[in-house]
Amino acid sequence: MKTIGGWIGVVLAMSAVKCLAAGQGEVPSATGAEVIAPTSGARTVADLDRDWRFSKGDFASAAVPAFNDSNWRRVKLPHDWSIEGPFGPEYGSGNGYAPGGMGWYRKHFRLDPAAKGKSVAIEFDGVYDHSQVWINGHFVGGRPYGYSSFECDLTPHLKFGTEENVVAVRVDHSRFADSRWYTGSGIYRHVRLRITDKARIALWGIFVTTPEIREDSAVIQVETTIWNDAGVGADFSLESAIIAPEGPPVAQLSTRGHVDPGATQSLVHKIDLSRPQLWSPETPHLYALRSRFTSGTNALDEVTTPFGIRSLRFDPDKGFFLNGKPPGSKVSAFITTPACSVPLCR
Repeated sequence: MKTIGGWIGVVLAMSAVKCLAAGQGEVPSATGAEVIAPTSGARTVADLDRDWRFSKGDFASAAVPAFNDSNWRRVKLPHDWSIEGPFGPEYGSGNGYAPGGMGWYRKHFRLDPAAKGKSVAIEFDGVYDHSQVWINGHFVGGRPYGYSSFECDLTPHLKFGTEENVVAVRVDHSRFADSRWYTGSGIYRHVRLRITDKARIALWGIFVTTPEIREDSAVIQVETTIWNDAGVGADFSLESAIIAPEGPPVAQLSTRGHVDPGATQSLVHKIDLSRPQLWSPETPHLYALRSRFTSGTNALDEVTTPFGIRSLRFDPDKGFFLNGKPPGSKVSAFITTPACSVPLCR
């Protein structure tokens, strides 16, 4: 007899089939390895979703570049092998009676010589689970937890020009009964290759908050972390510019600093903004923070971060307030603790 959790898992699994099956279909064989080159901007982010080679099972030498993967399936990410079944009662009910197992992915690509001297990393939005990553036979990292995004530095082991690079990813979801809901198996989210200067804005290195919000003004606090992976220190300038929802910059602040080799440097900007447009479900205004990191006349990095300006308040008697007002019937939520559940909206 199927449990309620089992039926929920089956429904989620079949929903995943409908959502992912079209996107993860066979990809025509490429005539050669994809070539990636830095763009004219300070930061290059290349889509790495296409033309991966995949096979279920475990292979002792699949991390070696010379491994023969010519007969493996060509897939486009995101990819989930569990939705292909076979489904069976021997698998976990919470996971929709879908199989887990082990699988390998391999990606061949070439790098333009213009990327020499740059920092190159691969970004994974999600791999379920117990992933391990190699580049050209060198182990560079991974993540046991399936719901965490992560990156791996490829810089020391890359080849340029006509020589191919091979990324190999081993995924171990043999612990298939590990969830109360359908998880899938494999590289189930997007993958990117990032090329920057060795002195750059760190991964997830920008944190935006709005500590003060009034009717006619707001304070935007921006904490930025700089990472210098170069062998020498760098004098720099960091500019934080606020871009209005309609497009033009409305406020900015710049700071000069120095970051030592192999070190990080954090800076805080507090920017005053007049007449802020508040975010709400009815008026979802979004600003953008443009962070520019330069050294002399050289643009080293640039990152854009969207954010909204809104205030939140909790009252023990009246519930939740957004921008000083109860949000009405459109928003309903609970805070749940081991001791109690407190309604935020009534």
